[in-house]
Amino acid sequence: LGDQQTTCEKCKDIPAPQLASLVNNIVMKAIKDSGAKTELIANLWGWSSSRGWTKEMIEQGISLLDKDVSVLRVSEIGMEIEKFGEQGKVGEYSISQVGPSELAKSDLLYAKNTGHKTYAKIQVNNSWECSLVPMIPVFDLVYEHLQNLKDVGVSDYQLSWTLGGYPSITLDLVKCFSQGVSLDEWYKMQFNENAQKVHNAISLLCDSFRNYPFS
Repeated sequence: LGDQQTTCEKCKDIPAPQLASLVNNIVMKAIKDSGAKTELIANLWGWSSSRGWTKEMIEQGISLLDKDVSVLRVSEIGMEIEKFGEQGKVGEYSISQVGPSELAKSDLLYAKNTGHKTYAKIQVNNSWECSLVPMIPVFDLVYEHLQNLKDVGVSDYQLSWTLGGYPSITLDLVKCFSQGVSLDEWYKMQFNENAQKVHNAISLLCDSFRNYPFS
């Protein structure tokens, strides 16, 4: 925890970046000592300003991680947005607001440049804007997000968390994107002779969803 003081006698005087990285490194050492092929992924969800972490603390924590520890960051975390004149910020998970955020980009690039494999934690079936429906058919926004992540060197993902959603065809879009399939090609694979009509309709949904109230 960043600015939240613990009373533990063993760790109360250890700075948060050292303590967080130490826990991950102990687990990593145990994996190596056992000879297991397990991959350890450090989730940076708690390494955030809401818990007193600064950019410098996050980078220090990453730099102290064993190089074999992968790093996972929620892609849209901290994204600054404006809807109808109202300023806001994405806490976590959004499909309407295409990530990654500047914070996520900075952390993932830093992790990559210091020798770590990186992952983005994203939602593709549904998200907090409209979390009770099983899926939101805005394929163009998801594809744009995947392309943005690729541009900063991230091509591995955690695809759902508490929201989950229905295992929709958007999961196939993610798979096809990783295989180099273009968005137009994917529409043709899914919808055959109706591909252009469906794409036109989805484009309208995407434009609408970009303006969906996020609060």
